Amino acid sequence: MSNKFLNEKISSLIEANSRFVLFKKPSDKKIILYYQKDNQKYDSGFVICDFLNAEKHFIFPENIEQFDLNDFDSTFPVLFNKIEKSASFVSIKDKNKTEYISMINSAKNKLNDDFKKIVLSRIIDWKNPSLNELSHFITLCKNNPAAFNYLLYIPHTLCWMGASPELLMEYKNKKLSTVSLAGTKKKNESWTSKEWEEQQIVTDYIVAIFNHHNLSFSIDKQEVISNFLGFEHLKTTIFAENVDYEKAKILLTELHPTPAVCGVPKDKALKTIEELEGNNRSFYTGYIGLMNDSELELFVNLRCAAVFKDSISVFVGGGITKKSNPGKEWEETQLKSKVIVN
Repeated sequence: MSNKFLNEKISSLIEANSRFVLFKKPSDKKIILYYQKDNQKYDSGFVICDFLNAEKHFIFPENIEQFDLNDFDSTFPVLFNKIEKSASFVSIKDKNKTEYISMINSAKNKLNDDFKKIVLSRIIDWKNPSLNELSHFITLCKNNPAAFNYLLYIPHTLCWMGASPELLMEYKNKKLSTVSLAGTKKKNESWTSKEWEEQQIVTDYIVAIFNHHNLSFSIDKQEVISNFLGFEHLKTTIFAENVDYEKAKILLTELHPTPAVCGVPKDKALKTIEELEGNNRSFYTGYIGLMNDSELELFVNLRCAAVFKDSISVFVGGGITKKSNPGKEWEETQLKSKVIVN
């Protein structure tokens, strides 16, 4: 196969005004392409859902192809029809360090024994009108082999990309798994009670939902995962068996958004996020992945960006508890942004 084949394929889809998504699953070597030539709306295929579960788009796998990373030629330009910013993005202003720390302190003042955690985000507007979307996606795949990498394009509507480390839900043959992923630190730092507590809040939330539905489940041993930028997360996988598909979909609505991207309790966190952030999260901290009438493989949309005509809106955030150090939280968002803009 010619190493220009991927470039040529994507160019032809853009020219035909087709919607498509390229994605690479964690630790897989193959890139998968779904593309849809018609404009019909479907409820299965590759899905991207927003943070508030209010907007959802599917790319139906009318056609499926696979590629290797070396099926890409960096010297062969692929010109996307750039997306214009919507009104909700035009008004966005990135918070500087002082503003972000002030927002964290405001949140910490609201936290108590009942309101334990909130996740706050910011948007970095990266001016790069010459960005090559396809080349950037290939770089994401190479730099983040253990993540779910994707590049989604819906003509005149959306262009998003990302490299998510976090599984939201996998469901197949009545077996369901989800992940409690929270707590972030640099590799050369020690874990503190803040990170352990933050991660335990997410685990407890998931366990409470499983118990509420009388599910038989098991909790895997806690592990540490890391990425090429030199920061680490705490991760716990939770498995349930003998779950029917309808129950899995109910669990999805209850899990999303999890405390890893929202807070605890959910209603107070959502209200405070709306009050303090002042930005439209859009598809950031929503979910992405595969959904059909019997299986689910969904990831939290983290380390992601909306791509526009003259800039990229990069979304970053972190979990805030009473023990959070605002200065370190700012540094964490700076570090996370480098997944997209390094």
